[in-house]
Amino acid sequence: MFEYLIGQIKEKTPTHLVLQVGGLAFKLLIPVSTYEKLPVAGEVKIYVSLDFQNSLQGINVRLYGFISTLERQFFTLLSTVNRIGPTTALKIISGTSIAEFRQAVISENIEFISRIKGVGEKTAQRIVLELKETFKTWVIGEGKDGLAQKRGVDLITDAVLALVSLGYPRATAEKAVRSALQKIRPDSPLEDLIKMSLQQT
Repeated sequence: MFEYLIGQIKEKTPTHLVLQVGGLAFKLLIPVSTYEKLPVAGEVKIYVSLDFQNSLQGINVRLYGFISTLERQFFTLLSTVNRIGPTTALKIISGTSIAEFRQAVISENIEFISRIKGVGEKTAQRIVLELKETFKTWVIGEGKDGLAQKRGVDLITDAVLALVSLGYPRATAEKAVRSALQKIRPDSPLEDLIKMSLQQT
């Protein structure tokens, strides 16, 4: 629904940001890593993610904000892990760098992951199980947050997330996408990759 907001900073703390866009003021929940990169005041561009949660009082709408598309992608990826919601995902992003977390998952460093606030040993094991193969497609580089991505990795990750959002288990989604990649052109758009992946499930 929303890709990003451009507005004036009216209030910021390590956990939230109030951004004025025209005559509207949006309150966004943010990770510490975004807070540290925000200017003291002035105009800023924030990438957003909208979340709907059911409660006894009805449907709660929460808006999450990130300084980069990479942070938002990391947040989205974490949120798809079984029993990890947006709140825990935000704590993970606030508790470690993307590059460090990616390496810990690949190396199955349960001790490191479980030390992050809000993440216990069982949750750490689940994260490793569900995200290890996905993070193997990400490589350390000179880009923002110390992470650069191979050509096409964004496309692969987005395709996997699309299948997960449709209800497929992550392992099934990753297997289907890998199979689909062998059947389409290297420069095929995301839509074609998703369609071919669905045919492999």
